[in-house]
Amino acid sequence: MRNAQRTTFRFKKGPRPTGLSAIAKPYPDTDIKRGGKRVGMISAPSRFGHKNWRVLFVVKREPTETDPCDWRWARMRGDHETEQVARDWIMANADRILSELNLATLDDEE
Repeated sequence: MRNAQRTTFRFKKGPRPTGLSAIAKPYPDTDIKRGGKRVGMISAPSRFGHKNWRVLFVVKREPTETDPCDWRWARMRGDHETEQVARDWIMANADRILSELNLATLDDEE
C-alpha cells in the first residue's frame, strides 16, 4: 500500500505571472501538497506588499452563521529570503506542522 499521508510535503509551482501583474509580482506562488491535495502555499514576494516568501497553510475551523466557510488561512511566523529556504523550513518542521495544525484542503473532496 502506498503511504500517501507520510510526513513529507510536495511542492508545485504555479504559473508565472504575465502582463501587468508580473510587474508587481514577478515570481509564481507555490502550492504545498500532501497526499496529492493542496494544503497550503508559499506566497511569493510582491513589489508593493511583503518583500519575502511567506508560508501559509489551510486549516479546518467551525463555520458560523456569519462566516459559513469551514477553513481559514494560517500564516506561519517568519519570512524567508528565498523559496528554497521556505521549502526547507517546511520540511524541517513537518512533524510539528502536522501535529499542531488540523490541515484542510483546497481541493474538492470526492
